[in-house]
Amino acid sequence: MSPKEGRELDVRALFEKNIAPAIASAVGLESSDVNVTESGTIVNVESWESEEAWASHRDNVTADAELVAEFQGLLASFSDESGARLFTA
Repeated sequence: MSPKEGRELDVRALFEKNIAPAIASAVGLESSDVNVTESGTIVNVESWESEEAWASHRDNVTADAELVAEFQGLLASFSDESGARLFTA
């Protein structure tokens, strides 16, 4: 997740307040390693017990359209595990 210029602290705060707790409490999560680079990019590497567990978590997190819109409004880009960009602002 790469924040828009000048929004690095906002992205980190929103991630820490809303996204990280949802990840940490997710059923089926085996591990999560979050790193924040000097530029504010957040790299989150997760391991799940199954594809179904990951899909359920993803669907729960993305069900909050207001939170998703706020988060996307702060990001310049967001890429998935393959490196494919899911969106670019």
